[in-house]
Amino acid sequence: MVSFDELSDAELLELTGETLCGPRWRAQIADKIGVSRSLVAFAARGERRLSDKHREALASGCSSWLAQLFGKRNQVESLMSEWRSRALRERE
Repeated sequence: MVSFDELSDAELLELTGETLCGPRWRAQIADKIGVSRSLVAFAARGERRLSDKHREALASGCSSWLAQLFGKRNQVESLMSEWRSRALRERE
């Protein structure tokens, strides 16, 4: 596990973006927190600092993404179970 207090804001932003959105995270994060893509790019390089308002938007975004993931948990588990069942039937 990463020690967050050792990360710069830029590193934390990159970790957050990649965790939540994958390798092309900058545009999605910009849209989620309501800033330009260039601001996110500057912040990811450590050339600009996100305002406290945008930091709070990131925290809220993490919360909503987590809620979405949990909301899909049952569906994902059902899909996983169905794929396993089909794989087992094929072996019989």
